[in-house]
Amino acid sequence: MTATTTTSNTDRRINIGEVDDYLRSRGVHLRSRLSFEQLLEFWRSLVRQTKGMHSTMAQEVVDRVEAAPALLAEAVDMETVSANMDLIECMLTAVIPPAQQNEAFVGAFRPFSTDLVYATQKFRDYLSGEDGAHKHVQVNMDMESVVQAKIMSAYSMILARFYGRRFEHIAPFVFTAQNPADGLDLHFRSEIDPRFMDIKVDGELPQLSDDDIDALMKNSTDLEMWSRLLPLDLFVFSGVSIFAATDVSEQETLSRLKYRLIESDALTNAASFDRLERAVRNIMRRRDLRLGITPFANDYETMMMFAGRLGRSLILTDDCGLKCDAFKDSVYQRAYEAGGFEVETDLERLPNRRGTEELLLRAGLRNIAVAPLIHDGNVVGMIELASPNGGDLTSLNTLKLRQLLPMFAVAMKRSVDDLNAQIQQIIKNECTAIHPAVEWRFHRAAVNVLARQPGQDRSAGEMEPIVFEGVYPLYGLSDIRGSSTQRNECIRADLAGQLSLALDVVRAAAAVKPMPIFDELDFRLSGMVDSVIEHLGSGDELSILDYLRSEVEPLFQHLRTYSTRVDDIVRVYYDSLSPELNIVYRKRREFDESVARINDTVGQILEKAQERAQAMFPHYFEKYKSDGVDHGMYIGASLNADGYFDRMYLKNLRLWQLEAMCEAAVSTDRLRDDLPLPLESAHLILVQDTPLAIRFRVDEKQFDVDGAYNIRYEIIKKRIDKAVVKSSGERLTQPGKIAIVYSQNKEAREYEEYLHYLQSVGSIEPQIESFELEDMQGVSGLRALRVTVSGTQAARGKLNGREKAGKRLRLNGRGTRRATAEVAAEPGEHL
Repeated sequence: MTATTTTSNTDRRINIGEVDDYLRSRGVHLRSRLSFEQLLEFWRSLVRQTKGMHSTMAQEVVDRVEAAPALLAEAVDMETVSANMDLIECMLTAVIPPAQQNEAFVGAFRPFSTDLVYATQKFRDYLSGEDGAHKHVQVNMDMESVVQAKIMSAYSMILARFYGRRFEHIAPFVFTAQNPADGLDLHFRSEIDPRFMDIKVDGELPQLSDDDIDALMKNSTDLEMWSRLLPLDLFVFSGVSIFAATDVSEQETLSRLKYRLIESDALTNAASFDRLERAVRNIMRRRDLRLGITPFANDYETMMMFAGRLGRSLILTDDCGLKCDAFKDSVYQRAYEAGGFEVETDLERLPNRRGTEELLLRAGLRNIAVAPLIHDGNVVGMIELASPNGGDLTSLNTLKLRQLLPMFAVAMKRSVDDLNAQIQQIIKNECTAIHPAVEWRFHRAAVNVLARQPGQDRSAGEMEPIVFEGVYPLYGLSDIRGSSTQRNECIRADLAGQLSLALDVVRAAAAVKPMPIFDELDFRLSGMVDSVIEHLGSGDELSILDYLRSEVEPLFQHLRTYSTRVDDIVRVYYDSLSPELNIVYRKRREFDESVARINDTVGQILEKAQERAQAMFPHYFEKYKSDGVDHGMYIGASLNADGYFDRMYLKNLRLWQLEAMCEAAVSTDRLRDDLPLPLESAHLILVQDTPLAIRFRVDEKQFDVDGAYNIRYEIIKKRIDKAVVKSSGERLTQPGKIAIVYSQNKEAREYEEYLHYLQSVGSIEPQIESFELEDMQGVSGLRALRVTVSGTQAARGKLNGREKAGKRLRLNGRGTRRATAEVAAEPGEHL
């Protein structure tokens, strides 16, 4: 008999004879000889201990064996065995009753050897063979474990025989053999009966203390210790070893199938799935059985893409072309509704076959059993069992697999989750955050990456280009009027304030201890204040701050010692600095807070309105914040997963955008007086009725227009916030108003309809202004409509188009440094 040891990586077949070679290579020799003395003694004991027919039968066996002296030898050779097989078989009825001769898996061997003395017919059929050649079996142990089990089995007998200590070294192991009739696996639990074996000592028996024996039993894997204290070559094992095997195929196959379903790649790895299929065949005892699992996914494309890779679906193949109606009234639908196995015993005889049944027949499958895989109340897939033989599967034998359905469901859910995680990782690596309206397209691209790279590190695969053709763009801008000027004036005010505070320290120190150096510092700081008030160059801020930090501030610690008043003024200087930036940042903070509040107000309006707009029809939306909020939208058939689109939804989105901009105009107008700096917002919409293409730029992680012609749209977007009315020079965008920029008359006519509607509901004022715009670099021929939003100060006549946005910070000329310093300080703060 040969054994296959199974390791974690691969299966390796070894012949049991190799075990003896391995033992010899390790210097271990198990001495044994075949003897029937112990078996004959068993029959003699029956003569003594029984009466009647049992005693008579036992005496007859003893007489016949004693009449064959060769069988009484201390060591019987195999030739003697062959010549006396009838007598040996008669003696072995002690362990193999005649009624079990054709049913039991039992063999008799020379102790600790592969010399087969006798075997039942089933043993020969499955494990040995008529010619005595040993067949291959699989053992879930490696060579080291097999060798150790054999050695420790010998040692356990020695301890029991000579030292009176029982040592259960190893449990009965399970091995696997092939059924010669159908090639399916059979699993056996093995046991060795040592009753007819004896051990003799060749020399002096080693003297072991209880401590020695305890140490041995605590170190059962330390064969070197065992060999040192109990050399095996001192012992000779004689007699007959009885090897009995019990068929545990169903229990063992179920156990192994459960274990394999726990493996992370049970359904995704081809070799792992082959093992699952073989296990199911063994359980069902059907060698032609096919196993399939059809996963359920959120979309048809994903389900088709992975059906052949995740679970090896029998129906969702690359060329099946099945649609949903093919499953109606089929065995699949019946199983889904029933929640358990549904069986068609012979599809050839089935009238009114559906598309699924026809597909299975074309694949050579006549018999099908299907059941849903349910996890947490949700169907995550379907398990399929199929056979080319009608009647292989019945409602009765499929009961064997019912207890495994939850485990298949868990394996399916885990596999689907793992694949989704890989898909999301690809999307994350390639695209960062994705808008929900187009997530389906990125999901499909990620699925394609996984599909074309099976068995590799697929999360690093390159995605295909993501392009949406024929989409309509919408663009809107809520801009803070004069933000650049306001920011520059805030910088000037803060710088002038910090210089004036430093000048206060220098003058206070000079009053206590006049020195020429203080006059020079006064001159330079005064000049810087005047320069900042008149003009601030691009590099002036950095040079001024560098001068203060390197030339002026290092003096302050020493100057503080001049007097209490100087110390107080130094403290005022440092208290006026921002802890984070270490500069005067009061006016700039007011500006930043005002801009942030305006941006948050507009952003919240758009986000809230977007929820309603997406519910009407899905579209791509993005927004960006700087000195204001600009947003872009794209809508069209290619953006929709099912490819559906109607121009009505474009018109609806344009009207929605106008309504959202009206709300933003009113909200920012009302916010103005509550801001630290009363900044004003102007609002603009760009119209383009010609569809274009957008492409996802992987390097920039965002969408951009695709194609040279479409670039014009991007150029207009970047420049229209500075557009002016032709001939008048008036800025198109004005606080409290919405400007609508367009190129074609049909665009104006469409938006005029929307504006008339908004007038009717009171959102905008009655007057609609129409302008031609001055040409800009690379852009010409633009026109615009402009309306005043009701509820704003512009509607109430409080503003005119030429009034500058925001509150101007008036910085006086020379000789007003004290006033400038007060602008930078908090009201009531001591200078």
